[in-house]
Amino acid sequence: MGEDRGHIWSISSRTRHPNFLRGTDDTILENPQDGIHNEMLRHCTDDPREWKKAIVVPIPKPGKDPLFSKNYRPISLTSCLGKLLEKMVNVRLQFYLESSGVLVPYQAGFRKERSTTDHLVGLGDNILRAFDERKHLVATLFDIRGAYDMTQICPVVPRGTKFYR
Repeated sequence: MGEDRGHIWSISSRTRHPNFLRGTDDTILENPQDGIHNEMLRHCTDDPREWKKAIVVPIPKPGKDPLFSKNYRPISLTSCLGKLLEKMVNVRLQFYLESSGVLVPYQAGFRKERSTTDHLVGLGDNILRAFDERKHLVATLFDIRGAYDMTQICPVVPRGTKFYR
């Protein structure tokens, strides 16, 4: 089974239309040189416009007052082919970034076999080590959960990095 077919079935069944490519002959997606995604990447500098369009459906958060807009979660219904292309580009980009060593070792989020909890475990180890060695430990933590979309990360991070070893 080709790369394309594997990516199709790796898309969550909750986000993939049940009839998406049902009954398609595997030979269409088998050869990477003739794959759908290679043709799209060869001829498109940007995603086709129709694939970028989404129908946004507001879903109320459970147990929240539906009279307030902040109590809704927007769900975007997008093109199946757009999702497929995005998945394929993402897999290739992740492979390139991991194999070329572009990513810093401290980045744990959105990487295979790494988790943001790794940093919490490391912080716990540093706390215990400082306690055992009777040293001081300073941790600067940011809660940007509610303001992430409006926070400019670039000015904040360089000021704090001089304390990071």
